[in-house]
Amino acid sequence: MKINPLKAEKLMEMNVFMQKLQIKQKACYIEQNGSGGPIILWGMYPHRGNEIAHMWDCLMETVNDQDFLFCAFQVKDWNGDFSPWKSPAAFGDDDFKGNGPKTLQWLMNDLIPKLKADYGVDREIYLIGYSLAGLFALWTAYETDIFSAIASCSGSLWFEQWDEYVLHHQIKHESNIYLSLGGKEEKQRIRSWQELEIELEHRNEFCAMILR
Repeated sequence: MKINPLKAEKLMEMNVFMQKLQIKQKACYIEQNGSGGPIILWGMYPHRGNEIAHMWDCLMETVNDQDFLFCAFQVKDWNGDFSPWKSPAAFGDDDFKGNGPKTLQWLMNDLIPKLKADYGVDREIYLIGYSLAGLFALWTAYETDIFSAIASCSGSLWFEQWDEYVLHHQIKHESNIYLSLGGKEEKQRIRSWQELEIELEHRNEFCAMILR
């Protein structure tokens, strides 16, 4: 998705007036749209510039008339902090350290309680992630019932042993789950996507599969 350069330049200033929190060495950028509504957590993708601008622009184009609290959070080690378990490097030399459980504990024990305390306790929590963070978001559905909705955008479902994990675990909560697959990914390693969709359908769990 391309952003108009003038709009992007304006949106880049968002991290200036957005509330910024540092919670246990993780940077969080927070903005309320309207009043009330769910808390939308976004595991930031560090490999593209103007990340907050990209995500905020998408939200404004799709749900700008709805109330929500947006919170982008950034981990320090992308491969380590979003991988659910240890695995050898898939690209380059950076192994997956399997610190996803620690990131989930940070969300549940530190970030979410802070947001609820500051912005209201009676709010649903949504979790969105792209690529490896998308895999992490989907994995959390099997580990906790705290998230009412999950979006895995081009999630790294090729991750080693992911298909086995899905077959032997149950989603904890009747969450709305959104999966997207980019056009260039449509013919690549699709087996895991198909198996996941079939498995979710067999369990009567809601899954919206969007192929772009």
